[in-house]
Amino acid sequence: MDPPEDIRLSESAYVTGDTFVSPIRGNRRLLTSKPLAQAEEIIGLFAVSPLSRFGESDRLFFEKYANRIGYNLHYKLISVQSEKHIKFINTLVADIEHNVLVPNIMYRLFLNNLRKKIRELEDIEKDFGKRIEVGFRKECVETCHLDQIQGSLADLCKDLLRQYEEIDKHYQNTSLFLESLLRRDHFEKGYLVLRRKMCRFRKEVLDPQLERYKQRLERRGIRIDYHLGGMPDEDIPLAVDVGLISQVYANLFSNAEKYCREVINEHGEPVKFMSYGQEVIQDFFGPKKPGIKFNVYTTGPHIPSEEASRIFDEGFRGTGSENKQGVGHGLHFVKKVVEVHGGVVGYEATNLGNNFFFALPLQYTIKEITDLPLVAEFNTP
Repeated sequence: MDPPEDIRLSESAYVTGDTFVSPIRGNRRLLTSKPLAQAEEIIGLFAVSPLSRFGESDRLFFEKYANRIGYNLHYKLISVQSEKHIKFINTLVADIEHNVLVPNIMYRLFLNNLRKKIRELEDIEKDFGKRIEVGFRKECVETCHLDQIQGSLADLCKDLLRQYEEIDKHYQNTSLFLESLLRRDHFEKGYLVLRRKMCRFRKEVLDPQLERYKQRLERRGIRIDYHLGGMPDEDIPLAVDVGLISQVYANLFSNAEKYCREVINEHGEPVKFMSYGQEVIQDFFGPKKPGIKFNVYTTGPHIPSEEASRIFDEGFRGTGSENKQGVGHGLHFVKKVVEVHGGVVGYEATNLGNNFFFALPLQYTIKEITDLPLVAEFNTP
């Protein structure tokens, strides 16, 4: 409840009407750790009445008593904040394992393939050298065979270049994820701290993640349907934390790879595909508060209604996930990142499958957004 009107914040004790008021002070020794303690020196007021019943020593006693209240409150503040910090760090460790360490295993596959190609190149080079030596001895050159070797070398060089490009993409993506998860600000504040910047959302966020998962989806027989998503022709600039939002899409595409299933469409044909898209919805976050909704749709059986409300909870794994890798952390991470951006997440059962979406608020009209410079950066606590 609100305090009486005559009660005011003060550095020292005072009397108002028939009430004695003493400031409640925090522990001065703990104020050096102010970000952790979350307290100013004066953290409250202690009021006692009536004055007519005060003895000679009561005023001093209640001032001391208010100090003891302050010390205990201060320790409780630190205890609560410490628990939040520990919980955040444990969750962040899970984020690192889920979004960085496990995908980083792909480096071994890339490097093994690259090493295999290099050995093939070494064998071809040795064979090429031997045949040239023999040709000079015979004073003739097996032109046809040398042409074949040259062609093999050219093909191998192309393969090596493709492998290098894969490694480079993986490195850039992992570096982006590491930077966004292991920021000092996260650990100092005890929560995710955004580094927003204006970006071309499709080019800088969506397309790189889609490229990462494209071949993996194809290997599982999952077709990517580019016609159902409703992606606009223009790439709308948005102010987001590119590293964290990229991991939102990484988690959604990873789930698509795991859980997309074949279904029978209205024509009686078996289909298995993923689609994605975005749409601007007026008044999504309230009157005159538009939002942009990002969808990732996959074919498959609908999630049971009793599970649908829990799929974004930490550690929850639904029916059918027993034999799939994971600990139920991915969608919870998606929820955290989207909410710290001021957005919401959700699930919809749709025709032939399931749609997972997240929506972010739009502070400008589409025309105003398109005209914004892409060099702007925003720090969000």
